[in-house]
Amino acid sequence: MNGLMQQQMAPQQEQMPEQAPQEGRHVGPYKSIIEMAKQVIYSEEGVNILKQALSAGDPAGAIAQMVAQIVQQVIQPIKEAGKDVPERMITAAMIEIVAMVSELAYKGGYLPEGQEQEIVKEAAGGAMAMLGEMNQDMPSGKRQQFAQIAEGVFGGGEA
Repeated sequence: MNGLMQQQMAPQQEQMPEQAPQEGRHVGPYKSIIEMAKQVIYSEEGVNILKQALSAGDPAGAIAQMVAQIVQQVIQPIKEAGKDVPERMITAAMIEIVAMVSELAYKGGYLPEGQEQEIVKEAAGGAMAMLGEMNQDMPSGKRQQFAQIAEGVFGGGEA
């Protein structure tokens, strides 16, 4: 089953949008964030971590935690280099990453039939909240802006 699960969870490049957020000047960093996230998600280790987390029975929580950790892992070196990652770019990347991880969970049979959309929405909001918690050093104005974006996109998930 392990081989079949990984085969089902193989990346599907044609389904991964290459569009960057509206701000054209951020195409490079956005694309880099997505590409680095894909490397983590579709690695054997990433698939195994996701399967193990999903086996615990809380698909929204498992997806949220994995997405928040991936995004944090990807943006931390950028921040440490003294560069700013705009909140809208993080949000757009997070939405795309939630979609990738959720697709794997769906293909693996971990999302209860008929509850997929609600789980994905809950996972997205949860990931945004977790990422906010991981970035306590973010200036309060940026945290507020991040929370407003999360509220507008996901209808919840304070940062």
